[in-house]
Amino acid sequence: MSTVSQNIFDEIGQAEFSQMLIGACNAFPKLVDTVHSVTGLYANAYQFDILGDSDLIDYGTQGTELVSIPVDPKRLTVVLKPYTQKVIISQFAKNSGHKNIATAILMRMRDAIIRRQSYIIIQALDAALTAGEIKNVIPVGTDKSINYSKLTDATAMLAACPYSNRTLIIEPQGAKNLLHIDPLISRDYVSRDESAIQHGIIRYSILSTLVHEVAPHPVVGTNEIMQIPKSGSDNVAYLYHKDAIGYAEQADAYKVHSEWNGDSLAYIFTSGLAAGATVINPEGIVAIKYDPTIKPTKASTV
Repeated sequence: MSTVSQNIFDEIGQAEFSQMLIGACNAFPKLVDTVHSVTGLYANAYQFDILGDSDLIDYGTQGTELVSIPVDPKRLTVVLKPYTQKVIISQFAKNSGHKNIATAILMRMRDAIIRRQSYIIIQALDAALTAGEIKNVIPVGTDKSINYSKLTDATAMLAACPYSNRTLIIEPQGAKNLLHIDPLISRDYVSRDESAIQHGIIRYSILSTLVHEVAPHPVVGTNEIMQIPKSGSDNVAYLYHKDAIGYAEQADAYKVHSEWNGDSLAYIFTSGLAAGATVINPEGIVAIKYDPTIKPTKASTV
């Protein structure tokens, strides 16, 4: 029979630990920050309201009735799917120090939450690409690498979107290959008041783009692997504007529960996340296909 005993975090407390987890997640670069996010929900689904375009037209003469432009609203429903994580710490680890254990658990839970949030967004992009909703697709081409020409072509495809708040997500080998492209890392091109690479994120001033590297990660106890989608031997990178993707999340996503379990002589820490994502505006997304095994050539950088 399981019983509840003195908590390993007597000096910290569950509420404070939950706040620490929120702070750790907020301080870390996250893919969820690059999309249109709605959080703190108390529902199992969320509807994104999408409006059509409007415009300014000639006023005409005084007294003329204004011409109305119909704006056709539609709603996209996102189901918030629940996910959980459980971290088990043996009672013998208690003597190694409260703060050290707290930090280790905090980092593990933070990383799991951020990975799952990222994968939810990637799944939404992958589903839209598979369904043919994303029309802006750059094929592998003759030069199969991820190169500067493909990136500038992708940027041109987003001409109707604001130039800021753009993000490119790519797997590790593709991100590594980007470092061979001078216009993306050289001080001659990148803003001199910041490094090209900060906190694992490549900042492209010339493309007004942040690049998030998303590594494949197997989910513990399952056959699931969270990763950028592949098309045969080719990979797909996505360039998108922030308002092209919607992400919704329930409240208490970072709330941590802990208890002592006598059957396993261990402290058990759990947290949950219920979230979903959808493509809102496919025109604000470009899928770039490439072969990650091929590095960009010098000729492909200009």
